[in-house]
Amino acid sequence: YCGIIFGGGDSAEVIHCIVRENGGDKCTPQGGIINFCDSRRKIVNNLIYNNTGCGIYAEGAPLIANNIIACSKSKIEHSDSDGDGICCTGWRSSFPNAATIVNNIIYGSDRYGIYFRGENSATVTYCNVTDSVAGEISCGVGCINSDPLFVDPTNGNFHLQSGSPCIDAGDPDPKYNDIDGTINDMGAYGGSFGDW
Repeated sequence: YCGIIFGGGDSAEVIHCIVRENGGDKCTPQGGIINFCDSRRKIVNNLIYNNTGCGIYAEGAPLIANNIIACSKSKIEHSDSDGDGICCTGWRSSFPNAATIVNNIIYGSDRYGIYFRGENSATVTYCNVTDSVAGEISCGVGCINSDPLFVDPTNGNFHLQSGSPCIDAGDPDPKYNDIDGTINDMGAYGGSFGDW
């Protein structure tokens, strides 16, 4: 019912995974990737789509970079993380959410592209969020709201067409550059881990 679930405190990395069609009624929260507790995991260069619940449910302080999170679906009964691309939860001031969300494409969610609840100091920069952002935090520098022009998303091809507004639109810091040295392309096929 959930694609990948992480518990307390380690620093595992999720890279080059396809997480799709997870979720149901047995798991709360539910969806693609569930990141519990005070962790600093890296969720980087993944394709996360058609999950019921949310694409990524994030507690702690993960790095969420260069992912495509598409078509997150709602269940019949709604909850705070139902149908969101990313749901960032901070439980209290001593345990806030401090996610770094950068260079992602969040597309076609049933509810919010990104939903913040509770104590949050998360940052969102250089993302294409085609759905609204809700909570105390809004999209920062470099964020856009445009059709990403995927090649054939119906058949699972989320590469970018040549005219996509997400090409060379990511964070210009060289540490995020594509493998050919150009400015980061938003999404799962951009950045230094984009060749997969």
